[in-house]
Amino acid sequence: MLLDKNMKNKLNDEQKLNILLTVLQEKYNSLHIIRERVQNICLWILGILLGAGGWIIQSDIILFNKEKILFLIGAIVSFVVLRFLYLSDLEKGFKSQQIVTVHLEKTLGLFDSNIFDETGESMYPKSWEKAGSKDTKGNFFFTSYLLLYIGFIFLFVSILMNGCIF
Repeated sequence: MLLDKNMKNKLNDEQKLNILLTVLQEKYNSLHIIRERVQNICLWILGILLGAGGWIIQSDIILFNKEKILFLIGAIVSFVVLRFLYLSDLEKGFKSQQIVTVHLEKTLGLFDSNIFDETGESMYPKSWEKAGSKDTKGNFFFTSYLLLYIGFIFLFVSILMNGCIF
């Protein structure tokens, strides 16, 4: 181990602060990367699903029931893997990163009032202390999942309605 208990006590406050700031920056970078990855995946999948559904609607190809079932099963499997395995794992990692980040921010005093100025306010809103917990009010993952739901529903309807005459 790089720092044993004796070595840890020999670090001065400036060295500790530099370590905390470096670790905090890495956590912020990780959060940005995860958010960007989720956003890109959901937007790309939405575009692909809307494009595929639109193509099914506009094409002259008529799908037989067996083909419809095959495409629906493929779409359902894809949805389950994407939503409940891959994106769910990213969400868990994101929340874990948030919890560690909040701990670092608390250690740096960013939630304490009158530490950096005399306004009586903390640098960060108190509500941010709940980041990563079940009490958080962020909707990023919910709205990202909503994009997937819309895309897959459109694809399902497009497949099911293929060949129907109105």
